[in-house]
Amino acid sequence: MLLPGPLLPHGRFLGEPIGVADYQGLATRTSRYEAQQRLAPHSHATDNFCLVLRGRFVHHSSSGASTHAAGDAAFWATGLPHAQVFGDDGGVCFNISMTREWMSRYGIEDVLPRQHRSLSQPAAGLCVRIYRELARPDALSRVAVEGLALQLVADLARTARPRVTPDATLIARAVEIIDADPSRPTSITGLAAKLKVEPAVLARAFRANAGCTVLAFVHARRMTRAQRLLCETTESVGQIAARLGYFDQSHFTHTFRRSFGVTPGEYRRLVLRHARRTN
Repeated sequence: MLLPGPLLPHGRFLGEPIGVADYQGLATRTSRYEAQQRLAPHSHATDNFCLVLRGRFVHHSSSGASTHAAGDAAFWATGLPHAQVFGDDGGVCFNISMTREWMSRYGIEDVLPRQHRSLSQPAAGLCVRIYRELARPDALSRVAVEGLALQLVADLARTARPRVTPDATLIARAVEIIDADPSRPTSITGLAAKLKVEPAVLARAFRANAGCTVLAFVHARRMTRAQRLLCETTESVGQIAARLGYFDQSHFTHTFRRSFGVTPGEYRRLVLRHARRTN
């Protein structure tokens, strides 16, 4: 299990910067990495795309390990810890990061998946076109880059969009109920009753579409919200625990530590320490 590590602000990446550009919420950066360089676990405050220009690296996340070589491209979702190990030749990567505010201008702030993804070759080609556009910028580069970035978002959103099935619709309705009041204890029987289906039907739908049980899904949802509240609010750990339905703070702390390897207080200090260091 990866520790959460520092949360890198928009436009910041590990590695030696050798080229940067920023178009008010749409930022790019080219970074160089040494041979066999290991990037400690970290996450990003904004969604970003990574194009490997040279070399290769092994990417580690909660979903496993994957190898990315020159010409490959991938998507790193906001807030998800990951780490990389570069090969004997090091590497050069080109990253494109987008703030939620930039995406909201076009009504696309919620269309991208919430997990890391390898990109298709057409999507990788769009990353290459953005890189080439910035290699020789002119007065129209911003228009060109923003247009290509929007096309990149659309490509990933379409390929990642789940196929609409009765089970998917059922899960979507279940998620609405779960998120409406995260402090309310959730049982599969109670949730199934609200959805007017048998508990066994709901359990099968979650196993087939989410790959987990209903209670495991609820747990993951609460832990993700806990991370966000620790980063974005000044509420005490006890207040956050109560808001998420944990009436025993020690139980919440134990659950959070089992999920992320650190206590809620340690996680908040890690994020604040990095924010002070980068401001």
